[in-house]
Amino acid sequence: MAQLRWSSFGTAAVVPFPSPPLEDPRMLLTMLGLARVLWEEAEAGTSAAQGAAAGGAGGLGAGGGGGGLPLPPVTLALTAAAVWRFLNPVMLREWCLSPYCVVERREVGRLWRSGLVHLDAPHLLSNLAALIPDCAALERQHQRQHQQAGARGGGGGGGGGVEGALLPAAAFAADVAVLAGLSSGLFVVWAVAERQLLRRPGTYYAVGAVGLSSLAFALQVVRGEARGPGARVWLLGLPVPAAHAWLAQLALTHVTAPDASFAGHVAGVLAGVAHVYLVGPVLRWIFGRGRRRTAAGAGGAQPRFYGSGTTSGRPVAPQAGGAAGGGGGGSGVGRALRGALTQLGLTALAVVVYAAATARRQRQPMSTWQLR
Repeated sequence: MAQLRWSSFGTAAVVPFPSPPLEDPRMLLTMLGLARVLWEEAEAGTSAAQGAAAGGAGGLGAGGGGGGLPLPPVTLALTAAAVWRFLNPVMLREWCLSPYCVVERREVGRLWRSGLVHLDAPHLLSNLAALIPDCAALERQHQRQHQQAGARGGGGGGGGGVEGALLPAAAFAADVAVLAGLSSGLFVVWAVAERQLLRRPGTYYAVGAVGLSSLAFALQVVRGEARGPGARVWLLGLPVPAAHAWLAQLALTHVTAPDASFAGHVAGVLAGVAHVYLVGPVLRWIFGRGRRRTAAGAGGAQPRFYGSGTTSGRPVAPQAGGAAGGGGGGSGVGRALRGALTQLGLTALAVVVYAAATARRQRQPMSTWQLR
């Protein structure tokens, strides 16, 4: 997410800005990074589709992109929307995420549409390279869970056909919309807190944010938690705990791009944590109650429902003891509480380190003399 001050641009500033030449290092690195991501996702989609076909799932949305698409449908639609918005310039003031406009002018649509706007080509390419792997992996996991739920519910309509493809796609699109709204909303809350508590009105009145990186961080947190305890990922050739890989990515982002929006990225991390430990369990509890009522009214028949009690790729154990995803006992609640507190503690540590680093960088010298 890029953060910029309106005073730095005219009232009629249009984005995207002119892109740097192809020989610019930023352009080369972002193009190579996105090309690598797309190649890996094409291979992952092909292998997932082959595995689904071998298992008899088949159908329009089986396991991978569905229908020969290079990416799963929601991930592809989000990518296409960002590219289309980039190719059709818009007024920066009308589309950026402005806390003032959201709170006082009630322009709630900025919470979602600001993510589609990017300042230049490297900004767009780097954000897509960060977002696509986690978004596509979570969407494929949603599709697999839906197919498994259909198989347990009696096969047939759960895993194939147009309905079998549209149901998980619609549910995952709603999940992504919730994450995007949460991350943008927390950025607005951050700006309001700065204004009310710290007496710093700059972010609230004069800052606008654009880009998909906030959503990318939220998806990275969700996917890291979905991998399970003990899972590791590779970052710059080093093994990193999957649940906390966002911390290394956050540090790397702000070392290589110091002007990126730290508030926007932290808002994305907090949105992912809230989705995993608060929003997801609440939705599972609500949907679990609905399933039990439907099953009781249908004489015990188990209906096919999207995700089989999963949210954002986090598997939930089958209903036991009448608790549909309700925690699975004290140990499950304890693990969730420890996980949430660990993530919040790491987020607080990142904020403290960033605040100390920026305060030191912005400190004015006492004089022009060098102190020895």
